[in-house]
Amino acid sequence: MEKWFLKLYIKAFCSILMASSSNYVRVLGCIIRHTNYANELDLTPKEIGNLVNCSPDTVNRIIKDLVSCDFMRKASERRYMLNPACLMRGSYCRFAFLCKKYDDLI
Repeated sequence: MEKWFLKLYIKAFCSILMASSSNYVRVLGCIIRHTNYANELDLTPKEIGNLVNCSPDTVNRIIKDLVSCDFMRKASERRYMLNPACLMRGSYCRFAFLCKKYDDLI
């Protein structure tokens, strides 16, 4: 039986954190914490703002920065998918599937 894990690719992740502020780090931590096993974010910007005590406009700005860094892409109207090459929750067998799904979002 394969164990579940949360994998972090340090080089890709650290490049994203380089331009961080305290809000940036808190929002990023909230995004990571609330990512499901499909590697999608389960919260809206307003919900994230309420959890980390910052405005939805700030959250939207940070999400736009993360999209421009290719840390995440818009999966649907209300969902973003995190790049599995940076961060992935699940088993290694799912890695190829999630990478294909992420690449199809272009």
